[in-house]
Amino acid sequence: MKKPLIIGLICLVASAALLIWGFQSPASPSSAPQRQVVLLIENDTGSFLMQLRKGMQEAASALDVRITVEKALPDPLAQVRALAEEGADAALLLLADPKPLLSALEEAKFPVVLIGQTVRGQVCVTGDDRACGEALVSRALALAEPSRVLWLTQDTDPRGLERTDGAIAQLKQKGIAILPWPQSPQTLASYGAVAASTQAITQELANLKSTGSLGPGVSVLGMDTGDSRVADLEDGHVQVMAMDSPYAMGYTAIGLIPSLVAEKLAPSLHLCRITLVDPSTMYLAENVKLVFPLLQ
Repeated sequence: MKKPLIIGLICLVASAALLIWGFQSPASPSSAPQRQVVLLIENDTGSFLMQLRKGMQEAASALDVRITVEKALPDPLAQVRALAEEGADAALLLLADPKPLLSALEEAKFPVVLIGQTVRGQVCVTGDDRACGEALVSRALALAEPSRVLWLTQDTDPRGLERTDGAIAQLKQKGIAILPWPQSPQTLASYGAVAASTQAITQELANLKSTGSLGPGVSVLGMDTGDSRVADLEDGHVQVMAMDSPYAMGYTAIGLIPSLVAEKLAPSLHLCRITLVDPSTMYLAENVKLVFPLLQ
C-alpha cells in the first residue's frame, strides 16, 4: 500500500511544480538599445526632404531607431560636440558641401552616412547617376539624330559629373556634342535634343523653353526641376525628366545604421534607382509618388 501512496505523492509534487514553473513565459532576452540618429540638413523644406524622412521613418520603425532632424551648425567642431551631448549613435548628412563636417566627424571616429553624395572612403547613399546619364542619352537618341543631340555639363555639380561619366561612352561612340554650360539660346536652338546633366541646367533650359527662346523643335531632357516639375512636364518645357527616389534613399540609409554603429560596415556606395518620366508616364501608379510627392 505504501508504494502506490508514494507514487501518488510524487505525481502530486510534479504536477505542482509544473503549474508553478512549467507554464511561466520564458524570460525574454534583453532587447538591443534604441539607436539615436541625427539627420543634419541645410534647408528644412522641400518635397525631397519630406520623402527622404518618410523612407527613413519606415525603416526606423522596424529597427527601433529614433530619428531627429536638425540644421547643421556652421562650426564643424561645435556640431560634433552637440552630437556627443545628444547621445547620438550616428549622423546622416544631407549637405551641399559635407566635407568640412565630415572631416571633423572622422577625427572623432563618429559613424556617418552621406546622402546624395559620393565621397571615396565613406558610406554613401545616392541615386545611380551613371546609369541615369546613360539612360538620358538613350532617350535623346530616340528623339533626334546623333548629330543633333547635345549634352551639357557643369563642373560645379559632382552628381552631374557622375552622369556625364555614365554617358561618356555613348557620347563618344555616337559623336554627340558635349559642351559646358552656359551656352547661348542660338547655339542650343540648333540641336534637336538637349540633355542636361544637372538640375540647375535643366531649370534654365525649361525657362528658355517657356519664353520661346529655344523653339518647339528642341526637346529638353534633364533632371527633376523640383516644385515646377509638373508644370514643366505638362507644358512641354521638359520632355524627359530624371527623378530621384528620396524615399528609397532614406529607407536604405537607416537600414545601414545597425551595421554601421556595430563597426561591421566598410566604406561603401549604395545606389538607388533614378526613373525617367515624361508627360505620357508621369501619371502611372509607379511614378505618381515621384512626380506628386505631396499626395503621399
